[in-house]
Amino acid sequence: MLMGKRLVRFSTQLLFAFGFLTAFPGLGRLRVEEEDPGKSSAFFILPGLLLGGGVLLYLPFWVGFQSQAGGVLLNLFNATRLVQFLVMFAPLLLLVAAFVVDRARGARVRASGVGRWTVRVALSVLLSLAVVVGLFLALVRVGALSPRGPASYVAAWARGDPIPGLEDVPDASARVAQSLRARLLNPWTALGLTALLVTIVLTLERTSTGGGDEQFAPPPSFSERSKLSGADRFALLLCATGALLTLGVEYVYLADSFGTRMNTVFKFYFQAWVLWAIAGAYALAGFVRRGRAGLVAVAGCLILAGLLYPALAIPARAAEYGGPPTLDGAAYLAQAYPQDYAAIAWLNENVAGAPVILEAPGDQFKSYVYEGRVSAHTGLPTLLGWGGHEHQWRGSYEEQARREPDIERLYNSVDPGEVLALLERYGVRYVYVGPLERQRYSPSGLAKFAGLLDVVYEADGVTIYERTP
Repeated sequence: MLMGKRLVRFSTQLLFAFGFLTAFPGLGRLRVEEEDPGKSSAFFILPGLLLGGGVLLYLPFWVGFQSQAGGVLLNLFNATRLVQFLVMFAPLLLLVAAFVVDRARGARVRASGVGRWTVRVALSVLLSLAVVVGLFLALVRVGALSPRGPASYVAAWARGDPIPGLEDVPDASARVAQSLRARLLNPWTALGLTALLVTIVLTLERTSTGGGDEQFAPPPSFSERSKLSGADRFALLLCATGALLTLGVEYVYLADSFGTRMNTVFKFYFQAWVLWAIAGAYALAGFVRRGRAGLVAVAGCLILAGLLYPALAIPARAAEYGGPPTLDGAAYLAQAYPQDYAAIAWLNENVAGAPVILEAPGDQFKSYVYEGRVSAHTGLPTLLGWGGHEHQWRGSYEEQARREPDIERLYNSVDPGEVLALLERYGVRYVYVGPLERQRYSPSGLAKFAGLLDVVYEADGVTIYERTP
């Protein structure tokens, strides 16, 4: 079953990349060559090579990959406010929206039609979500399903039970109702993205010359100048995909160890930014060529406003360092942890290959801590780095939970047989005992290494032992 989940994840992401690299650009070419299928058949050679090569190159990674994602949950409470969305995307969204509207006007797409279809689509989505939630609550009530994520709050609220995690909050049920009401009264981001998608679809349909539904056929006044080029179609598809990515997280998100949609928004917005940036650059170049001075000026002001952040943030963050700017990520060690800095420099100069080194790991619920510093600054593998971060990437804490007590025994145990057996099991060649290890582990446990291993480095409270196989 686990292998099946991995293959599903692999297939989904590969097909997504495959579509952008080959299928989307192919749409324009196939339309040009639709009268001569023989010419267009050669186009599928490249997609086949890319697909096969992608499978071979990524298969080793996907076979051993485990993700923290564990299914899809409904986003019942958190709607993105329009102001927040514009803070993120305004410089790109202006160009994207202007480009889509410009092409829609050329195709004689009417605003009234866009409005009607936007309302229909939005109501259809809300109705579908209501049906799903209602069915889910019914299955929960009869005991066929156990509620997960935000649905657990709604299920408890519907039954009149205490809200999970909010048992001590006297007005918890009222807060759930208030959150649901606020969610329904804040539809503007979702409506705007839906309108953008509808406009793109209507534009592509009305500029199609391949027949189809009469209501989408080109009007009599449709001119050859209004036809979309292959580049226009590809840019519209980029705009549509970005809108789908950002609209999707308004309704669903991937379940993960955080229990919120934070990671889903983070990752999906990344992709939408790239897609809209490409489409926006294409649109801006077209507006410049056509002399749309007003639109270009507004877009330029928004782009410059966005560039204020890196211009101001880089000096501010550099000032936090307290010294001259540097690209050396280990430079701070020389001031903050000079003992570790000298020992790590010795390891980098004298240790070849990738032998395993033992050091104090980060705790289960911690990330971005100093522990794991030797492995991070030398590239040498260690038994465990940041347990909390490993949990996020692996999707479980099984392996970390097995190694944590073994690391404790390696440092604290005074039984030579147990320690040597564990060193052998994990293939440890070097044992690092520095300030962190001396604070964390027992003196008697650390002292036993002197009788078991060879000392290869000792200075300023740092001792590095080597185990000779």
